[in-house]
Amino acid sequence: MKFNIVYSLVFTFSLGLGAGLFINKSSTKTNNNKTTNTKTNTSAIQYPDITFKTDTVLITDEMIKTKKTIAAGLFIPSSNSIKLFYLKTNSKKGIIQEYCNKNNTQMRLVLRHELEHARKANMTKNTRFFPPEIRAAIAAQNEIMAPASEIIEAMDYKYETSISFPTTKNFIYKADLQISQIIKKRNLKYPVNFNIPEIADITINCALERFLSETKRGLYKPTMLRAYNNEDKDKQFTPNSSCNAYHAILFNPTIGMWDPLWAFDSDYGKVNLWRAASTAQKQKVLNAIDSLTKEITGQNHNIYTYKKTR
Repeated sequence: MKFNIVYSLVFTFSLGLGAGLFINKSSTKTNNNKTTNTKTNTSAIQYPDITFKTDTVLITDEMIKTKKTIAAGLFIPSSNSIKLFYLKTNSKKGIIQEYCNKNNTQMRLVLRHELEHARKANMTKNTRFFPPEIRAAIAAQNEIMAPASEIIEAMDYKYETSISFPTTKNFIYKADLQISQIIKKRNLKYPVNFNIPEIADITINCALERFLSETKRGLYKPTMLRAYNNEDKDKQFTPNSSCNAYHAILFNPTIGMWDPLWAFDSDYGKVNLWRAASTAQKQKVLNAIDSLTKEITGQNHNIYTYKKTR
């Protein structure tokens, strides 16, 4: 996950305070080394826990001028670790100080985003056995799935606190607004049931729009191309203890079985956005990925049709 340094009051995302609340909610083990074990792997094999590291990025006036892109959080497959970054500044400009402060309120969403990458890594890594176009599609869906989890996290926050998450992200704001309208119109209750098709469609569509807006800035296309060319340096990824072994067995995008990648925990319970979403919304995702794959490879595979999904 990355954020852009932009000299304006339209803020992007980074890390913030209050991470302990989310870590406690999501894990069964936390210690001074920031090691978390969500223990969802059903195998008898002992897999490593996810470890957490934090760092600080100094935002200077010069960095703002160059609009440099910096990672807000990273999942590092080779070590099954998540690295989170705080922002601070030596600038005297109030707008830059506010930029850092507002970005530092987004940690709960950033952490959820990276945790989902970690939890699904047994499906998104070790993909060399799939055809090139499927590898590229897995890389893309991995980067659509993660922001979708941020929407779930934001709506869980709304259920827990009775107020919307103080987000700096337009796609979160849009999803909250649209989902809240459906809840009000249909007299539904919180926590949000993301298994409702309309709500699943909104969540996936807002996450897709976020992904596509990021690809326009050049992000994620190199990731897809590396996957297409089988150049992923994490080919021999070892699953962590939060990976679901059963989901990995069921995951087979070659025949359209994307469902396991879109399974999430929420305050409502277990949800699966792909299974709940409409045919039209899933086809929209597949068409967008098909178009991007053709753009970055020059190859037209024409395989992403709904008849191969479920």
